[in-house]
Amino acid sequence: MMCSELNNHFILISGESGAGKTEASKKILQYFAVTCPMTESLQVARDRLLLSNPVLEMQQKVVTSEIFRGKKEGYTESLNQSFANSRIDEGDVSPKVLQLISNENIQYGIPVIKYDRKGFKARQRQLILTQKAAYVVELAKIKQKIEYSALKAIKSKDE
Repeated sequence: MMCSELNNHFILISGESGAGKTEASKKILQYFAVTCPMTESLQVARDRLLLSNPVLEMQQKVVTSEIFRGKKEGYTESLNQSFANSRIDEGDVSPKVLQLISNENIQYGIPVIKYDRKGFKARQRQLILTQKAAYVVELAKIKQKIEYSALKAIKSKDE
């Protein structure tokens, strides 16, 4: 859970087998671990998260391999293609948004779907990670900005 401005935030990563969900999760966790202010409890959480990733990844690959072996065309070819067709280029980000965050370098960007709390309507967004903040973008408008310095903690469901 990420907390800032008294609101809870989360990142939902979904996709088909082999689409790079685990790699995306690792990159986001590593990025938060490097950019967030460090306290003793955050250091412990960071170490747990970063050390748990290889074990989780191995477990997920074994389960996924058993479930999809022989059932998905091109499965073996897709396994080693991290972020296959999911990462967005700077050219895919609105020029207006690029202008608004011009003092920051985009580290990573990916299309995401936001679901409304009421009605659960799916809305297309982009998640843009820079060296200072994570942005949720809709077309030419920044819908939400989460500054890493405002994060108080990072939790996983296993804690």
